[in-house]
Formats: sequence, structure tokens, C-alpha cells
Amino acid sequence: MPWIVTDKFMFPVLCLGLGGPAMALAFLGVERYWGARYGRFSAGVAGLALSAVAVVLWVTKTPVAVAGATSLLATACLAARVTYSPAVRGLARRLFAPKGVWAVVLVGGPLASVLLARHFLLGPISDLPPQLGAARFGGKAIADVRGVTDLGRAVALYTLSEDDSEEASPEEQEDRVLAVEFLKHQVIRLAGPDAQSNCHGWVFTGGRYGVANESVEMVLADNGYEKVERAREGDLVIYRNRDGDIEHTGLVRYVGVDGMVLAESKWGPLGVYLHAPESQPYGTEYAYYRSAREGHQLALENGPRGEAPQLARSGD
Repeated sequence: MPWIVTDKFMFPVLCLGLGGPAMALAFLGVERYWGARYGRFSAGVAGLALSAVAVVLWVTKTPVAVAGATSLLATACLAARVTYSPAVRGLARRLFAPKGVWAVVLVGGPLASVLLARHFLLGPISDLPPQLGAARFGGKAIADVRGVTDLGRAVALYTLSEDDSEEASPEEQEDRVLAVEFLKHQVIRLAGPDAQSNCHGWVFTGGRYGVANESVEMVLADNGYEKVERAREGDLVIYRNRDGDIEHTGLVRYVGVDGMVLAESKWGPLGVYLHAPESQPYGTEYAYYRSAREGHQLALENGPRGEAPQLARSGD
């Protein structure tokens, strides 16, 4: 089934759960029946081949889990190849002596704590309501109204249907999100939950409709947005996942003389919040974008353009 190859869940499960043991048994068999020389050679060839596949998967923006699973198998092959060397085995014995173990703990302990703290305090939150992600803004397409970019290309608009909502009400979902420790004291709520639009729709349609993640790249290109290093009031702040895909859109509302930035954004069907760019549930990969056009809203075909909502216009 071809879908398994790119499925970010099934591929790693099958690759590591079945492919890993199969590969291990194969190499054990090679070493047993043909000797260490052939075992060393075959492990090296397999490691290089899998490394090349992993690089291709990474460059072609295959989901990280798929490329990562392939990389792990490549690493195992190359590690096996390296350990055939007597010098490496001698070094391993020294590393696994008591002094070596405690040296690893001395250096690795603080490093691991920093990485974990960064992950839990700044990274995306795994247990948030699914609809918080714009990619999962599973609404119904609106047939009689569509957005239009400055170059005339159509942008599909959506509205959230009742069937797509979770069992918990938007208010209950919001309580759960704002109870997360790193958000609790770092956001200011400007408006309550509203399932009429998502983050992109709040910016590009004045909060009337939802806009899918996939459309935002086109809007940025057609409406003359360019990435800038330093934020200015009225700029967009665009958040991407580790694969480079757009996940969230916000607006820069304040830039202090010391460089402090405050952004405003709508979190899925939940409320609108004022926050530091890093204090949100969408991750830390973000950049600022600016356009010479007035305002950020798309033209609405077969519908009024209307006014931008308060706090949703670009700065001067």
C-alpha cells in the first residue's frame, strides 16, 4: 500500500517495529555464516544507503517522523560498522567504565534538562483541542463567497460546522488551554471563543470565515508580503511547523524600544489573545512579514469587503 510510505504514523511504526528486527536478524545471520568481514562491509553499505534515503526524504519535505525513522535505522547500521574496529571497542570500554559514565552524567544531565525545559515551556502542546490547529479547521466550504488575492486568485473560505466541534464547548476548551502552565500568566484575553473563523480568517477576512493553512502561502505571495528581520507594528507573524508548513497567523500590535514584541492572534475556534510571539501553543518557528498594501484583508467576491475588525488593521 503506497500510503504507508508517507504516512507519518504508520511508516515509523512499521519501519522500526518490523524493519528494525528484520534488519538485525539479517546482519546477525551475515556475521554468523560469513564472518565479521562481510558483516562489517554489509553494515557499512546499508548504513550509507539508508542515510542517502533519509537525506532525500528530508530534502523533499517528507514528514519528520518518516525521515527520522529511516535515519535511526541508518544510524544503527553505521554504529554496527564502526564497532567492528578494535580501537572503537577499546574506547567504548573506557567510556562505560565508572569514570566515563559519571562524566557523561556530569555533562549530559544539565544539557538534557535545558532541552527538556525548552520543549515543555516553549514547544507545541500535544494535548490541546484538535481544532486549535488551522490545518484541522474542518469546516464546510462556502459556495457563494470566496476570497480574492491582489493578483486575482481565488481563496476558498470555510465556516465551522457543528458536526466538527468537540464534545467540550469552546469555553471549556479555552479553560483547558489557558490552564497550561507556560500560557497561564503570559497572555491577555481580548475576545472570547468564536467558531466563525480561525487565525488566518481573523486576519484575512476580518473574522468572518475560516481560511485553510494551504491558502496562506498563496496570499503572502500574491499580496506582496516579504519576510523582514525586525518586526514593526502592523506586520504579520507567521508560524510554521518543523516541516515548514504554515500553522498559525498573528498580527504585531506593539514593538518596544527594547525590541519587545506583542502579537495578537486568534487560536482556532477559541478567543483572541495578546501575547509575546513565543507565548502561544503553535511552537517557536515564526517569522515576520510585511506588505506595502493597506490592511490585510482579502477582497470578497460575491460579498461585501466590509471593514476590518478592531485591532486587525495594518500599522502606518
